[in-house]
Amino acid sequence: MELKKYEDNMIRWRRHLHENPELPFHEYETSKYIEQELRNVGIEEFFKPTETSLIARIKGAKPGLTVGLRADIDALAVCEERDDLDFASNVDGVMHACGHDAHAAMLMAAGQYIFEHKDELEGEIVLVFQHAEELPPGGAIEIIESGALDDLDFIFGQHVTSMLPVGSVALN
Repeated sequence: MELKKYEDNMIRWRRHLHENPELPFHEYETSKYIEQELRNVGIEEFFKPTETSLIARIKGAKPGLTVGLRADIDALAVCEERDDLDFASNVDGVMHACGHDAHAAMLMAAGQYIFEHKDELEGEIVLVFQHAEELPPGGAIEIIESGALDDLDFIFGQHVTSMLPVGSVALN
């Protein structure tokens, strides 16, 4: 399967993010890392609607809809439950306990795939790496108020869960 080629990057990105978690409204290094890694795969258009969030835009070869894909990037003030992992959190009392490291890595891999196929794309894909999802009212409000999402026709987000069998997808 063609998507298998993105697996190594996705695992590397997820592990790096898991090792280096940052609390809500403090995702400075996280957003820098994501931008640098996406630049490394060729994506060039970035915008920071807030200090710690990041948006990347991928324009297709033809006109069409503008679709946002969103992932959260903040961690929780929770102690790492396992210290036997090669990629356990390096930050005492902070970890990605809710899957945001996986969400970001999956969106980064999707961005790489979309960028490599942009000549086949109609419209534009906007990758939204949202800061501060865990603290009400959350970073989404700041991103919306910045106007960064005003041109979107649709936006989709994803969240991992252990409540479904592996390979399953649920829509809400």
